[in-house]
Amino acid sequence: MKKLIVTFAFLGFILFSHAQKVIEWPEFKGTTAPFIKILKIELHDTATVMDLRVHFAPNNWIRVPEETWIQDSKGGEKLYVKHAKGIKINEKHFTPENGLNEYTLYFPPVDDDVKTIDYMVSDWKIFGIELVPGEQFSFFPEELLGSWLRTDGSNEWMYGFFDELVIYDSEIWKQVLISQKEDIYQLMLQKKGKKKKLVVKQKGDKLLIGPDEANLELFSKEQTSKSDFVIPNDEEFQLPVFNQDTAYYKGYINGYDPRMGETGMVYADNVLASAQESYLITINDDGTFSASIPMIYPQLLYVRFMRTNESIYFEPGKTTFRFFDLSRHHDDPEPGNLFMGATEKVNRDLLAMKDIRYFDYNYMREKILDMSPEQYKEYNLEIKRKEQDALKEYIQNNPVCKKAQQIKDMQITYRNAQNILSYNMNRTSAYRRKNNVPRDQREIPLENEELDSGFFDFIAAEEINNPLAVTTGGDYDIFINRLKFSDPVRREGIIAVGDQDITAADFEKMGITLDSQNKELLNRLATCETKDDLAGFMIKDSAEYMEFRTKYDEIYREIRLEKLNNIREQKRREGFREYFGFDSGFAWDIIKAQDVSQRMKSSFKPLAEYQIENLRSDFENPFIVDYLLDQSAELENEIARKEEAFSNKSGFVVNETPDAKDGDLFDTIMKKYEGNLVFVDFWATWCGPCRSGMERIKPLKEELKNRNIRFVYITNPSSPKKTWEILMPDIDGEHYYLTQDEWNKMAARFKVSGIPHYVLVGKDGSVLKDKVYFASSNAELKKMFEEYLD
Repeated sequence: MKKLIVTFAFLGFILFSHAQKVIEWPEFKGTTAPFIKILKIELHDTATVMDLRVHFAPNNWIRVPEETWIQDSKGGEKLYVKHAKGIKINEKHFTPENGLNEYTLYFPPVDDDVKTIDYMVSDWKIFGIELVPGEQFSFFPEELLGSWLRTDGSNEWMYGFFDELVIYDSEIWKQVLISQKEDIYQLMLQKKGKKKKLVVKQKGDKLLIGPDEANLELFSKEQTSKSDFVIPNDEEFQLPVFNQDTAYYKGYINGYDPRMGETGMVYADNVLASAQESYLITINDDGTFSASIPMIYPQLLYVRFMRTNESIYFEPGKTTFRFFDLSRHHDDPEPGNLFMGATEKVNRDLLAMKDIRYFDYNYMREKILDMSPEQYKEYNLEIKRKEQDALKEYIQNNPVCKKAQQIKDMQITYRNAQNILSYNMNRTSAYRRKNNVPRDQREIPLENEELDSGFFDFIAAEEINNPLAVTTGGDYDIFINRLKFSDPVRREGIIAVGDQDITAADFEKMGITLDSQNKELLNRLATCETKDDLAGFMIKDSAEYMEFRTKYDEIYREIRLEKLNNIREQKRREGFREYFGFDSGFAWDIIKAQDVSQRMKSSFKPLAEYQIENLRSDFENPFIVDYLLDQSAELENEIARKEEAFSNKSGFVVNETPDAKDGDLFDTIMKKYEGNLVFVDFWATWCGPCRSGMERIKPLKEELKNRNIRFVYITNPSSPKKTWEILMPDIDGEHYYLTQDEWNKMAARFKVSGIPHYVLVGKDGSVLKDKVYFASSNAELKKMFEEYLD
């Protein structure tokens, strides 16, 4: 009750006292939340009062948590919010239909000598809010400052003049000499031996800019609309689409503060490897940033940067320049985020059309359990028609470049196809959500719907095989994935390669010549046509055959896997032909390339000679052949490096499996680690998710290296011994290689139905969790570890 009285007294004083100072629309240095506007700040002896307006999507909620504070920009005490009007602290507040939230926050008073403050709440931060108007230093007269766009109707951003730099020609120029003669400014720009001259002349609220007085062009801060504008040099994508080179992402963040974050990430889809490759964006203290991105074709890349997630178009060998203005104020007329350079027009057009995307995943999940396959298909096709109509209308009313048109049109096609192909998967997901089925429960009482060939007539073979589709980035990659695992293609039935299917010729392909005795042994085995024949062979020749199998066990497994893959490939090809109308062409090359690439990664083996010989006859596209050969050569070099490092690298321990005749093997292994928390990873060298999980957890292991926690890795003979040894130097921890019987017993104890499978063991050797869910982030895992470490 006392706290409540104090709060009311505090508020009462504020409401009836006069503000010492009122700052309307205060200036600030930068913000991570441009949708927040500070309308007014009142400085009282007893409080700091801040009026805010937040633009947000209607019916979506915002919240002011208790951990909202203001602080002197130079540091010092955090002044936490005490009260709010128009919103309740720590409660969800739903945005009205007009998209505007207006409320007032009350903080403790700031000291009289504080000139700027920061407003801090979660990811919504505003830096350098001016309580005392500061003198803004600038190389340039105020009339030159800002971003300047062409007025010919293209609205292309060509120049940026800011306090201490110039942006021009996709470069940041900090060495600037400026002189004035009457109403004309001359700018000399220098950078690493390069020089540029600019002449600038004011014309009303616009500028005339050019390399000299005879070649001045009119520029404006605001966009110019011209109905007769024609995009110059407007070209569609041309074949061949593959082009191996490096793309560059660089730019400038106006109003940057290092507390906003010092890095970002670019994620590039590689459709040939069915992989997403990540590249770091580094931000310098002055707000400049850069990244280098190796690419093999132009495409949309997913960029996570400055708390925004978006798709940006890049081309190999070209620079995409980006400008972020985080210092924009309520009355700034110019655009806040701009592109410059070779990809400027494509990115600007795609950004303008990003809202032409009408598929609502949540709505679909609510309705799909009541939809038949045909109803679901028609529901998606209707969305596709609406998006295509909206695209057509937008293009009719706006000058959109041909590349942007192609990408957007293909995005609509392949996203729609993804959704239709995901019918049974989405249906299962909706059922799990509706019935709260936990993710570790594999079996559910819902059978997949049978889909006939007519269900799959929504996309033509020419669209599936369109090489230009890779420019959509992840959209085509995901479509290919859905195609590979679509219901009709996965109906393989039981595929088996029997012992009698392995021949001496198979060994010859692997570079191994068998002696006449072993050839004769395999010939006798090949004549077995019935189970009785095979049983008779095993009775008569089992000792000789087991000796042969033991000698060539790893080679035998490779041959068996190769034959299984060939059978699967043939069945998949038949499915594509029957249901989708193609069994060759670009998509087929992509799917085969993914298989080859993933087999190299999972087995950690480069291509064998016989596989290299088959490549050029197996693929229609020569670039894909060269790419796979390069991948094989890189893998060979990596293996050589790892083999050299195997004897030198510390951090991993290879353990002999202990004798556990008198007890459980797992418990016997765990005795070695008593007093430590133990994270056990059941894995295999060929398991992609296993190895990606290991990679993901590396930073957390490094963070916890001085704590009482051990990481134990257990595998079985399905991991080739040589591959296992090659991989270990990059997997710090304790390693065990079990026999098949040892693995079977351990797998039965922990109900290991698939890998990776994780078990957490306590300091006393007891099992704390026998099925740990490994989230995509390390945060959840660390929280669980901390609970038991403490």
